[in-house]
Amino acid sequence: MNMLLVDIGNSRIKWALNQEGMITVQGNHSHEEVTRFSEALDKLVALDRIIACNVAGEKGERALGAAIKRWKIAPEWFQVSKHAGGVTNCYETPERLGADRWAALIAAHSMRLGACLVISLGTAMTIDWLYASGEFAGGMIIPGKRLMSEALSIGTSKIARQTGKVVGFSCNTADAVESGLAYALVGAVKQARQKVMDTSGVIPACLITGGDGAWLAAMLDFPVTNVPDLVIKGLALMAAKNK
Repeated sequence: MNMLLVDIGNSRIKWALNQEGMITVQGNHSHEEVTRFSEALDKLVALDRIIACNVAGEKGERALGAAIKRWKIAPEWFQVSKHAGGVTNCYETPERLGADRWAALIAAHSMRLGACLVISLGTAMTIDWLYASGEFAGGMIIPGKRLMSEALSIGTSKIARQTGKVVGFSCNTADAVESGLAYALVGAVKQARQKVMDTSGVIPACLITGGDGAWLAAMLDFPVTNVPDLVIKGLALMAAKNK
């Protein structure tokens, strides 16, 4: 069984070929790189199923539709539910939870790490609390690194987008912005982790994913595990259960 697993985010499309339960090929493209995405898929062996997770709305559907046109296989859209893969969804309206967050939570629970925080940093940063029992206790949504930088650039007259370094207090604007973004995002993660410890008395494991996940992991001063393809792993698990 050859399955194409696709994680369509707000900024990028991540995909992987799962052959008989093993990931053999992976790729990552922006929404503007649909042609490159299509060309990459054209090189694959025959596909039996396409399972996709989409948080980019119609834009994401169009991008995938264009890329898989030659395969003539209707994608199976991963849906959020109240219960799946041993995880219970606590959202007041379960289907309003992002499908990528749901897939990541299912993958995290399968790793049997006990209580954990599932942190995804891409266009936005989400921090989700998962009990060892599989109950999803809730989460936070914060603008990601790029969105924060764009907001400063758009909302001010003198802070243009530019590349800086994380140095703490800085005497130049580029480093001041980069340090501010880092401290804001790292501070949110630390506060969330402390909240879990204060509430439950448990030190949670921390799983990090997303396009800027490695950058965030390097900023934290406590143990974390960076799993870039956590959403893809969740899709693979649920696809195997729903043959």
